[in-house]
Amino acid sequence: MVVVPGAAGEIGVLARHAPLVATLYSVERIAALQVKARQILRDLRIANVYMKHGDGFEGWAAYAPFDGSIVAAASYAVPPALLEQLAD
Repeated sequence: MVVVPGAAGEIGVLARHAPLVATLYSVERIAALQVKARQILRDLRIANVYMKHGDGFEGWAAYAPFDGSIVAAASYAVPPALLEQLAD
């Protein structure tokens, strides 16, 4: 799962060039950035990314467990929800 503000570029690189990543899930807190990222990914014909608008600190439990998470936001600690959603 990727929790990154305005992460279209990072998501695109991961989706295209990480051979072990079949599907990426991205949570974006700022709706306008999510809309823009979705359009960029669509223009690049990258289809293995699911995106939602929400609080990245909550993760995306509906698709858990995740093999890993990338978080690019300021935080004093790793949000417990993200740790709980990691695969063992």
